[in-house]
Amino acid sequence: MRLIEELNLDQNIKELIKDKAIIKSYKKGECILTQGVYKNETAFIESGVIKVYKEFRDSSLLLYYLSNELNNGIISFMNVFGNTPIEISLVTQSESTVYWVPNYLIIKFFALRLAMSNIYRIHNHSLMKALVKVTFLSLKERIMDYLNEQNQFCQNDTIIVTNSMIAKDLNVSREAVSRIMKSLEKEGKICRKSKHVIISIINN
Repeated sequence: MRLIEELNLDQNIKELIKDKAIIKSYKKGECILTQGVYKNETAFIESGVIKVYKEFRDSSLLLYYLSNELNNGIISFMNVFGNTPIEISLVTQSESTVYWVPNYLIIKFFALRLAMSNIYRIHNHSLMKALVKVTFLSLKERIMDYLNEQNQFCQNDTIIVTNSMIAKDLNVSREAVSRIMKSLEKEGKICRKSKHVIISIINN
């Protein structure tokens, strides 16, 4: 458990967390938590990338990503004063392994509570960035930003994505995405190599 080991905790606390944690592995594209359910655990992402969504009546909006590499690989669903449903959904961007730690351990140890306060700050910052993008960026800018974020998780400059995937994540119509993707290709900002599936971002 890399994230646990990196926290400034006594070794006996680390061992207790490891003993009580439930380890789960998830396939790419798997929904691991759905908005509206009840959870009272903290997720420590050991490997992989997880997408955070906000669900609406007939659509959803990608907010940000969780991973060790992005330094935000911990997310807590804390029900200290009442049983409150989760307000986000989590879907794996890649194969992922997560340690689920019961929140009574988080509450019990001050060092863990202190670590969580820093995590909340990081997630609030990620959420604010997402809201700024939705509010102030044009759809073309949002799509390029989305493609660049996807590119961060690839080993090369080629990513596999469809117009439907982009439309779902950005909560826009597939027709609007298709129109802008054609525009980006004409401008030489992307290169689609195979029938709307494989996209190479051209580095200027």
